[in-house]
Amino acid sequence: MAFFRRPELQGNWRCAGSARTHRAARLDTCACLAAGIDAGSTGRLSVDEQWQRVRILFHEALEQPEAERDVWLQRECAHDPPLLSRLRELLDMPLATSSVLADRATALLGRLLPEATEAESAIGDRVGVYRLLRLLGVGGMGRVYLAERADGEFRHQVALKFLRSEFSTPELRQRFLRERETLARLTHPNIAQLHDGGVGADGTPYFTLEFIAGEPITRWCDEHAIDVRGRIRLIVKVCEAVDYAHRNLVVHRDLKPSNILVTNAGEPKLLDFGIAKLLEQDAAADALTGTQNRLMTPEFAAPEQVLGEPITTATDVYALGVLIYFLLCGHMPYRRVAAGSSGLIKAILEENPEPLSRAIERTSPAEPASGNDQDAPPQFGTDASAQAIAAARGVSPQALKRVLRGDIERIIQRALSKTPDTRYPTASALAEDLRAWLDGRAISGGSRRYRLRKFVRRYWLPLAAAATILLVLVGSGAVVVWQARQTEHEARTTLAVKDFLFGLFTAVDPREAKGREVSAHELLDRGAERIGRNRNLDQMQKAEIGATLGRIYYQLGLYDQADKLQADAIKVLATNDAQTSLFAQAQVERADTLAGLGDLKSAATLADDARTRVDALPNASIVDLARVLRTQARIASDQRDFAALKRYADAVLALVRNAEVDPRLLYDALLDAGAASWGLSKPEEAESYFREALAVASRDAGPDDLDVANARANLGMALQGQSRFAEARQMKQQALTTDEKMLGPDHPVTLSVRRDLGLAYFHLGLYPQARAALEQTLAAQRRKLGDEHPTLAGTEINLGLVLIDSGDLVEADRILTEALDIFQKKYGRDYQGTQIVLGNLGLMHMLQGNLERAENELAEVMDKENKPGLAAHDGFITFYRLGEVKRRRGDTKAAIELESDALAAAQKIHGENSRYTAMAHHLLALALRDQGDTAGAERELHAALASYAGYIPQAEHPLAATSRYELGLLLIQRDADRPEGIRLLTEATALREKFLGPDEPRTKQARDALSKAQNLKKH
Repeated sequence: MAFFRRPELQGNWRCAGSARTHRAARLDTCACLAAGIDAGSTGRLSVDEQWQRVRILFHEALEQPEAERDVWLQRECAHDPPLLSRLRELLDMPLATSSVLADRATALLGRLLPEATEAESAIGDRVGVYRLLRLLGVGGMGRVYLAERADGEFRHQVALKFLRSEFSTPELRQRFLRERETLARLTHPNIAQLHDGGVGADGTPYFTLEFIAGEPITRWCDEHAIDVRGRIRLIVKVCEAVDYAHRNLVVHRDLKPSNILVTNAGEPKLLDFGIAKLLEQDAAADALTGTQNRLMTPEFAAPEQVLGEPITTATDVYALGVLIYFLLCGHMPYRRVAAGSSGLIKAILEENPEPLSRAIERTSPAEPASGNDQDAPPQFGTDASAQAIAAARGVSPQALKRVLRGDIERIIQRALSKTPDTRYPTASALAEDLRAWLDGRAISGGSRRYRLRKFVRRYWLPLAAAATILLVLVGSGAVVVWQARQTEHEARTTLAVKDFLFGLFTAVDPREAKGREVSAHELLDRGAERIGRNRNLDQMQKAEIGATLGRIYYQLGLYDQADKLQADAIKVLATNDAQTSLFAQAQVERADTLAGLGDLKSAATLADDARTRVDALPNASIVDLARVLRTQARIASDQRDFAALKRYADAVLALVRNAEVDPRLLYDALLDAGAASWGLSKPEEAESYFREALAVASRDAGPDDLDVANARANLGMALQGQSRFAEARQMKQQALTTDEKMLGPDHPVTLSVRRDLGLAYFHLGLYPQARAALEQTLAAQRRKLGDEHPTLAGTEINLGLVLIDSGDLVEADRILTEALDIFQKKYGRDYQGTQIVLGNLGLMHMLQGNLERAENELAEVMDKENKPGLAAHDGFITFYRLGEVKRRRGDTKAAIELESDALAAAQKIHGENSRYTAMAHHLLALALRDQGDTAGAERELHAALASYAGYIPQAEHPLAATSRYELGLLLIQRDADRPEGIRLLTEATALREKFLGPDEPRTKQARDALSKAQNLKKH
């Protein structure tokens, strides 16, 4: 857990074997120095913390059995490759040469100890208008502090950077001052912003930068299980920031994970342009460069850097290539090389990077090149297992290999080219190819055949549908003509259909497209526009083609365009073919579209009419009836009538489970049955249905099958209903990866899955990620559907909950009020969605202190839910919210009754290990505490923590932090229990800092309580 410290080293280490014990004792005081500590290898720790970390890891590594030591090192240093490499070098030193280690340590000590002493002693000093709070790290040319304005104007924390004392030469002062000027020109959302600059009392120049509270990009991606597409999207932002700097004549020259932090909001920030070199031909700059050592990180250095040749923008492109390689496959590009070794330089200059899809398979360091080569350095990188690497990217190893083949490997190969002029000419060009990969478009440099293949793969849906129309109409027409049983008129109209479709797809012809990729949307628009004015088609043919194009529009999520074509087709069919299954099918398809537009009343009317027509058809097939039942089921789901949804789903299952029909009908029925079970609070039953649907979809499916993705997304919801949130997030992330690739980022299905992923983040306490996913979804829905579509309100319900738990009640009020207005206007006050929003507004108003309004809102929701149905639905949420309002109004008796009822219902529906049961325990504890029942309150808070720990490892969640906080406050009142209370308050503070941030009011509240408790202990 993040808030547990590693135990302090004790003086008496019991190592296995006297030689190892002796070695540990001899190296105890200097091991960390011999590892060559610097800010790049240990993140943003202080110098003392860096030394302590290396010392601890060194001794613990000696404690591991020889056969298991390297695996242990890989795990402990998974996010710090340079530290891993240096510890390996240290541990590989033979005992007979430990004097070498001592000599190296002495030399390093002579350099670092005065610097550390000087750096640490400056804490508390005032520099300009700032006071130094703590040392953040020591980098290539300077030391960096966290500082805060001390002039009383306003509170503002910054990163303040000084030249290191040993670098205080006139030439390097000149470089440092120019660095300030360089940074002042760079204003970009993904580059740390320069705030101020000046000269300290001792003449040392400094500047202040935006302080970034974040994690190195590699660590952040792994800890949040970001998939490959999400990692590429981050890198695109990094490329854009680097390109911006390049256009301002600045090369970074030291791009690496520790210089790219990702904030809690998921935004990358580039740090440390401290060794940037201006591209301007400045004679003084050239002279200065010639007098200095090369400033770089070898593992990310380009060939021209290690050779000491001129640095250009292509140097940064190479470093970006290394970074992408490591982010995607978890390894560095070259085998058998250690940081800083001659082997690394040789590899950079001569070896070709291993293909990504093969690098994943690395599981251990490579063997020495020859039998006597005992000094062959180990593999540089994490050497984590393929399973662990893939899991950190939300997929299986086999799936990860598939994703990393093809264009993405070609992109990285080009970025890592040995010569600058064969790499991407700019970071922007690299970003454009990465975006093309994300969109499924052709990357630069491909042949015409390759680009055509990419086009067909990207637009398979409209092309396949049009090909089907062509084959059916033209093929059947040709057969009829061949058999001489068709009139001349019918033959001509069949040829007209052929000509129509051929004309539709001439837009793909390179002579007409003129090098521009033609979108599926453009092709459909072209077809829809031509139908009405085509004189060679009769009305029935126009209707059939229009209905087909409408179905394609619907599948692409373009509901307005689909509705117009389908409505026109129904008008024609109603006068010519109303008593056939074709007409009923057209009604069903338009009902689906109307549901997508949020017009559930019209959709239900149309679907019911289609059902009546199908029932009356003497030759209606199982397929005809199953399709109309499925549409009725979809509408019932949107109406949140889960009992009706179950009836429809059961009817379809009875029809198709043992019938010789398309497996897709069984798949759809299983999804509907699972959705009904989920809506009726039977998540285990829902999981069973969704897993069966996944099995059906997976038969002969490819890696990017949309039905597989849909089943995974639904399975994620069932897992979420069982408080299995980590599994749910993985399922939803896999589904989102496929949907974004196959449907695009703004397709309704993609947006729905991204919204559900945001909800999974919310339940895991990852509020910034949840908010980012939901706000991205909401913005796209608003662009596509307008401001009053009910789909927006559904997203706003989830976003409102995230904002409430994040403490942003003002924005929560705005978002939830908008959702309430949408639902009320569309469906009325009694609609279940309206009542859900009203309940969330009640919670928000309670937290704002508007208890009377909160009680009225929650009481209205309770009246609609009614108590007899409490155990069948999640109505207990309203009970425990209303109970908390009663407690805050001083009515503890009513509060205890409501919270007890809510707890019993939550336990019955969700079991003991769930978010809802934990919340009920917690709120019951507060009511018991206020009544004076301290023992009962402690019992319920312990139960709440046990419930959280039952579904989240070690109860590491912001809500569990609140239970720790409340329990800690109770325990510190008794001398005997005060240490346990302090421990709980310590954990609560650490958790809130991690999930909410160090300056959030609830974090400060816990920190203040902890400080007071520690003072009680002292006295």
